[in-house]
Formats: sequence, C-alpha cells, structure tokens
Amino acid sequence: MVAVVILVGGCSSDSGNRPQGRAASPDTEYRNAEYLIEGQRIDEPYTVSLSQTEDGWWRFTEFADGPFSYDFHVEPADEARLAAKCHWQATHSESNFTLNFVAMKRMPGRQVILRGRVLTERGPQGTTTHTVADADELVATLAERFGIDEPRARDIWPRVLARHSELFETAA
Repeated sequence: MVAVVILVGGCSSDSGNRPQGRAASPDTEYRNAEYLIEGQRIDEPYTVSLSQTEDGWWRFTEFADGPFSYDFHVEPADEARLAAKCHWQATHSESNFTLNFVAMKRMPGRQVILRGRVLTERGPQGTTTHTVADADELVATLAERFGIDEPRARDIWPRVLARHSELFETAA
C-alpha cells in the first residue's frame, strides 16, 4: 500500500502566489512523477483530472458545481513543515477546521457534506441542499447520514448558528 500526503497551503515564500502543495510517499520507489498519469475520469459524483502545468507542477482538479483544484510537486515532504501546518490547521483561530463545523462522507456515486447548518448531497440526480433547523436535527443528521452517534454535538449548536449568520446573513 502506498500512502500519499498532499499538503496544501501557503507555507513557503518560494512558491510565489501559487498555493503550496507537495505529494510524498513513505515508499521511495513511488516518489517519481512517472507514476502520475495525466488524464480525466468520472468518479461520481465528480469528474476528476490530473495534468502537468507548463512550469512542472501537477494539478489535480475536481469538477462538481464548479472546478476545485490544487497544484503540487512530487518530492519528499518536509516533516517539520507538515507537522507545523497540521498543528496550525487544528488549533489556529483562522483555520477553516476551527472556524467551521464540517462532516463529509463519500460513497460510491455520491457524497454527503455538512458544512455548519448546510447539508449538501451530490449524486447522479444532481445536488440538493437542506438547512439544519436546530441542535436536535444536527445530532440526528450526524447519526443518520454520517454514522456519527455524538449527542454532545448539540453543545456546539450556538457556534454553528453564529458562524452561519456571519457567513450568510451578513452577505444578504
């Protein structure tokens, strides 16, 4: 089994304005770009592609409601930078992982995503969204849609509401 770690973020001043990304494998045999194959394929509910840019970076793109992509080089990861970025993502007040409540579950042909109060399901019939009404529905959604039985999720409901208001109601 080959593990690949993708680190995305602006960790280095030598990357210019391009988001930083690095792919690394613990098995040195697979550190070569020859194992990356350019192309596009359907991975429902997404279309994904891998291409090489003119300046030697690799670009992974995922198309759903619109394209999402990140660029990376194939080279050994700097473990200290990776650990520092992981710590920042888990603890910093400006990290998306501390600002937002998120649960995702990918299944064959579909994906269910809960971002704050917004439940999104992508599948062969398209994309649907639903706004979770209250703390009890949040707990039920986690259990029924994600297999997460965590009644204490009710305790974060005030933060979920505040963030939703900050992101959506102030933009209206």
